[in-house]
Amino acid sequence: MNFRPATWRPTTVFGILLALCLLAYAASIPLPRIDGLLIGSDGIGYYMYVHSLVIDGDLDFHNEYARLGWPTPEPTPTGLLPNHFAIGAGLLWAPFFVAAHLLSLALHALGLQVSVDGYGYLYQGAIAVGSILYGAAALLADVPYGKTLFAAHGVSVHPVALVWHESDLLSDHRAIHVTHGFTLRHRPVCLFG
Repeated sequence: MNFRPATWRPTTVFGILLALCLLAYAASIPLPRIDGLLIGSDGIGYYMYVHSLVIDGDLDFHNEYARLGWPTPEPTPTGLLPNHFAIGAGLLWAPFFVAAHLLSLALHALGLQVSVDGYGYLYQGAIAVGSILYGAAALLADVPYGKTLFAAHGVSVHPVALVWHESDLLSDHRAIHVTHGFTLRHRPVCLFG
């Protein structure tokens, strides 16, 4: 492999960036948070959807508000609690959450002390990895924009790698639980398109 970055293939650059994101996230998991969760901020609102759908089989958020420590809003006329966040992130996280749930159930069946209630670090970490992978796939799909816009300069992946560097995927990997990875697909289009 040539160690001059200007000659690296886009897949090499993205593989390195993806590995850095995943390593940074994995290294931050043991860092203490006051609430004991990996998710936080808006991510809790998005997480409520996937947890309620997969674990409870409903969209009744009473137990999610109680367990995740959010103030309980006034019930709607149906008696259910509202969730003011969009369901999209929860749906996109579903495959990662379900995989974590199946793994948790298998480990628990083997006698290991693993949470199977949908709130453990395995579940939360899985959705974070999902966000990182979605963000990486979005940026990899933007390499053709870089080739078109910067071909005269002999670069294609560098502008997209710059967007990744300046995104939340590297600079704020602890906030990856929110939708930044999903919305990342539109940043290069706005900047370069």
